Amino acid sequence: MSGTIDFGTSADSVIAFPSLTTPSFVSHAMFVQSDNDVKLMTYSADKIKSAMDLKGKKVPVTQGTASEYVLSTLLAIEGLTMADVKLYYYKPPQLLQDFSHDEVDAIVSWEPFVFQLLQALDKKIKIHDTKILSTLSFNLIFQTADSQGVEKAKCVIQGLQTAIHYIASHPQAVKKIVIDELFLDPAFIDWVWPDYIFKLGLNQSLILNIRSQALWAVETQMRASKRVPNSLQFVDSRALLQVDPGAVDIPQ
Repeated sequence: MSGTIDFGTSADSVIAFPSLTTPSFVSHAMFVQSDNDVKLMTYSADKIKSAMDLKGKKVPVTQGTASEYVLSTLLAIEGLTMADVKLYYYKPPQLLQDFSHDEVDAIVSWEPFVFQLLQALDKKIKIHDTKILSTLSFNLIFQTADSQGVEKAKCVIQGLQTAIHYIASHPQAVKKIVIDELFLDPAFIDWVWPDYIFKLGLNQSLILNIRSQALWAVETQMRASKRVPNSLQFVDSRALLQVDPGAVDIPQ
């Protein structure tokens, strides 16, 4: 936001929550989606079968992120609210530390922290099925752009498009590139890879996700704002329309 870099990447929740205070950046394109990135984890020995069993339990999340939103959704499905659990707000590393030391009963977090916990505790933990409960998108974000900014976004999106085509054609080669460049455990890539859809887009699913999360933030009083802004103002389709018009499915 200081302007020292041109672009950033973020999940849709990071667009939704600041939108209630000071709208200051837009998504030029989604380039990856996952319906299984955020997960609920408990101890196998506790025999927690569903979110209903979390009532009265100590459950930390990372405030203002998809983990808090997913926990709220899980509880709502069972007729519960956040008030029914002992809620704590931690950064991801502290989530892992406290769960590893048996100081909390469950955590909701995202990759790669889920994989790290699985590697550390293995069969001691249970990863609950939250697949398709929430679709997380990863976005190319930028401050509201002038024509020069749109041209920059176009160049980055063209690079993303080239990469996505290569991923589809050479998945094993791409996995090796990612492992080598980011010094990742090959087992981690094998673990998360099936959950990611690499595709450019600006569509109604992003608009609806931003709106639903912003509305949740208002209804739960997580933000002082009482009004949910028009989600269309948080996307800028001009660059993507020049690269791949078919990837844009929002009102112009």
